[in-house]
Amino acid sequence: MLNNQVLQSFKWSALSEVASKVLPPLFYIISARLLTPDDFGIVAISSMIVAFASILWEAGLSKAIIQNQDNNKLLQMSNIVLYSNIVLSVVVYIILFVFSYQIASFFNDIRVSDVLKVSGLSIIIGPFMSVQTALLQKEFGFKKLFYSRIVGALIPGIVSVIMAYLGFGYWSLVYGSIVSFILQAIILWLVSDWRPSLEYNLQTAKEMFNFSKWVLFSALLSWFFAWGDTFILGFFFSSHELGLYRTGNYFISAIFGLITTPLIPVMYSYFSKIQDNKDRVRDTLLMSSKTVSFFILPAGTFLFIMQTQISDIIFGDKWTGIASVIGLLSLQQAISWIIGLNTTAFSAIGKPDIESKINFIAIWYYLATYLIFAQISFKAFLIARLILTMCTIFLHIFFSKKHLSIGYYLTFSNIKYILFTLLVIFSITFYLIDTTNIIFTFLSIFISIYIYLFIIYKFDKPFINDLFKFLKNQNK
Repeated sequence: MLNNQVLQSFKWSALSEVASKVLPPLFYIISARLLTPDDFGIVAISSMIVAFASILWEAGLSKAIIQNQDNNKLLQMSNIVLYSNIVLSVVVYIILFVFSYQIASFFNDIRVSDVLKVSGLSIIIGPFMSVQTALLQKEFGFKKLFYSRIVGALIPGIVSVIMAYLGFGYWSLVYGSIVSFILQAIILWLVSDWRPSLEYNLQTAKEMFNFSKWVLFSALLSWFFAWGDTFILGFFFSSHELGLYRTGNYFISAIFGLITTPLIPVMYSYFSKIQDNKDRVRDTLLMSSKTVSFFILPAGTFLFIMQTQISDIIFGDKWTGIASVIGLLSLQQAISWIIGLNTTAFSAIGKPDIESKINFIAIWYYLATYLIFAQISFKAFLIARLILTMCTIFLHIFFSKKHLSIGYYLTFSNIKYILFTLLVIFSITFYLIDTTNIIFTFLSIFISIYIYLFIIYKFDKPFINDLFKFLKNQNK
């Protein structure tokens, strides 16, 4: 059962994510109306490379702070994370700067070279945020994190929109991102009580790197699952298609992130706290996964149904082709959250290697599928992306059965009413939607939501009651 501390932390974590996940997409959409898919494609390639480089300098060390239960070592560990990350980030940025032209040539777009040199500055700024963020998450200090997120979300969005309006093109997105990192770092140092000392304990550092090696390996594999599609698309397609894909993906992730992103750091901290009680971890994981599925699965279904209307209303004519991206990726991301919190629980109970093993197994058939279907067509690639997610769910459950006693039957029976209700609604609504009549479309969606809530309440009343009690701040 989830306690009150988790609820309060989730509230502030959610507010933080409203700041960082609602405001940026709003500015992002405005920028999309001012820029082109090609502009976003260039920045997507740069973001992909910087994301990979960021994994190398972070080295998984901040996770060790949250997972650690020995408060006597906390100051030592914090110093190690800061100084190690600073050194690693400088080395990584220098390498990125030197080889930026070769990277741009690989993706057949020389413009990426200059963008990498500027956007890569976020690598050096990052270490000045990692320790404070980890410490605040560990102590459930999500209220303080909120201030960093709100400032880091509002100002950069304004910068990007103004620069896009003035004709700076893709550079408006680059400089907006850099401003975001700088402001978040400043705010985190102001709200955090921690300050580094000159101590660097080599024995503690050795222990931390020993723990973080699995987190690092897992993060590298996770990068492939987060950016491997972008890598393949950037090689086989133009910046235009890549811009469609990344913008549609960002749009869907932003919507789902309102629910899922604030939950992850809270649940990781909570799972770490109860890691010695496997039964409690299992029950908490089932309840939290069911709650996420209750919101995410219908959201994905309705986004798929309304993909054309969303494309026309939000993005406009120059973004033709983004509708299928929104539709198929909304289903793909929604389905993935059936087991979305499993890896968080694995890491929290001291088994970060499980995610690495899962990703290492999956990476081979993901890579093969990407390479095959990218050569067929853009839409074939999107369909393959959806099928891959369905296959990987079963791989995740195999490991959750072994380590958390949550097998195939328990996973799907936990959400059986949700899945059945959505299947019925989808079968009916998909044929009723009239893309030429927006009023009738929204009326159909509204009726579908009512039917969904009614059926879930009728057949799974205990879950609905528990959910409402949780939201009312009772100890559930």
